[in-house]
Amino acid sequence: MKRKTTIVLAMAMTAMMAFALFVGTSCSSGETGAGANANAGGTTGAGSQGEAPIVQAGDAVVFSMHYVDAPTSPVVKGGKKIAQLVSEATEGRVSIDVVSGSQASERELLQSVLDGKLDIAVCSHSALVKQIPQMKILNQPFLWETSEDAHVAIDGTLGALIKEQAQKKGFHVIGIEESGFRNVFSTKPIRSLDDFKGLTIRTAKNTYFKAAFESFGAEPVTMASDEVIDAFGEGKIDACEDSTIGYLTSRYYRPARNITYTNHAITLYMLCMSDEAWNRIPAELREPFSQAIQEGVEWERTAVVDAENDAHDELRGLGVYFNNIDIVSLRKQYFAKAAEEGFKFDLEWQAAIG
Repeated sequence: MKRKTTIVLAMAMTAMMAFALFVGTSCSSGETGAGANANAGGTTGAGSQGEAPIVQAGDAVVFSMHYVDAPTSPVVKGGKKIAQLVSEATEGRVSIDVVSGSQASERELLQSVLDGKLDIAVCSHSALVKQIPQMKILNQPFLWETSEDAHVAIDGTLGALIKEQAQKKGFHVIGIEESGFRNVFSTKPIRSLDDFKGLTIRTAKNTYFKAAFESFGAEPVTMASDEVIDAFGEGKIDACEDSTIGYLTSRYYRPARNITYTNHAITLYMLCMSDEAWNRIPAELREPFSQAIQEGVEWERTAVVDAENDAHDELRGLGVYFNNIDIVSLRKQYFAKAAEEGFKFDLEWQAAIG
């Protein structure tokens, strides 16, 4: 009887200890959850003041990154590579959803970033001129002779100036992609300055491009991209300018069978992140996040070269003719016209071009 009583008491004590352990664990779990919620609520406000939020292990910060360009565009492919590298570098704690083919314009996307309604918008450099007037210098043609020269500038002093001014305006330029050199596409071969004389050419809406082609003796006009092929057919234009990849995907080669390598400009694409989104990145992840962005940007630049080479091969197969021209003479014509027009730019930014 005494042994049975001892066994019963031992079992009761074991049950009581198990119950106590269960209650303690439950309370501890409850406090962790409440603490996480409190931190999440509190750090939103702290983050808006520039402090990094406290993100519990296992929590993921998810951003959306919006492009106007189609999913087949090298810049969008670059965005997907960036998303992959960011996820790897942060072990899944920061991820990016890439959205392409946005119906909003680049300026509308940028405004949504400024309003804190969008995490990341990818915009061509011209879309930022309103916020950063010094960037109008990037709208000029013939700034760089090679893409490598452009990369040195945007990865160096020029890029630092862009990022500094963006932060003053309440957003962050976290990376800079590009789409390759722009060239001229025409119904007749263009191999010299004289061949430009009397041509009507569709150009981007750009004061400096207009001055350049006028200095060559052409008549620049602007129109929507979806009007270009019909304009060729109706004899309204004799030529247009765009990236070689854009020439292929837009099928401008159908009416315009000639490419002239003018290499007159590179379009840069700014990855613009809202201040609110930036402040959601945990402090310890900001460096690997930024490094992954830069690695992705460099991958995209190589992808542009590959896409251009593929485009050239495809265009040759389509019977397109390729022409060279003295680019030095084109540069001289433009910069003489620029001096005549009195174009002025910020001297610090001008020096940063290289």
